[in-house]
Amino acid sequence: MSALEFQILKNILEIIIPKDNINSMPSAADVNIIEFIKRNDKKLMTILISFVKEINLICQKQFNKNFSNIGFQKKMDIMEEYKIKFQNDYNQIIRLILYCYYSDKDVLGKLNLKNDPPFPDGNKLKKGDLSLLKPVLEKKISFRS
Repeated sequence: MSALEFQILKNILEIIIPKDNINSMPSAADVNIIEFIKRNDKKLMTILISFVKEINLICQKQFNKNFSNIGFQKKMDIMEEYKIKFQNDYNQIIRLILYCYYSDKDVLGKLNLKNDPPFPDGNKLKKGDLSLLKPVLEKKISFRS
């Protein structure tokens, strides 16, 4: 991904999930989506790059400028145009961004959620009275017809 594409991606991420200063939540641009994709599914990088290129191409055609160099409302209009033209791709990108954002340890920490396995030491069952199962175990196998 080129420096220009990366800058455009950061702009897009800030539009999708902006920074919330009141609740001190980071924007989607503050979460390392590139590293997330490299760790999980490198094929998604191709989709993400083509998404960024297409957004910039729409911007070049309409305003003769890069996406990073136009105002917020124009950026929103271009995003909406992309959404209409490429709805399935747009939805896939949004899901990817949301999944990445809400998998980030910092974001989960600020939401008071854990990203740890539910039973880090294994699921240990307490020994109990299993005498209730005795009639079931003694019963012959039967099949419903």
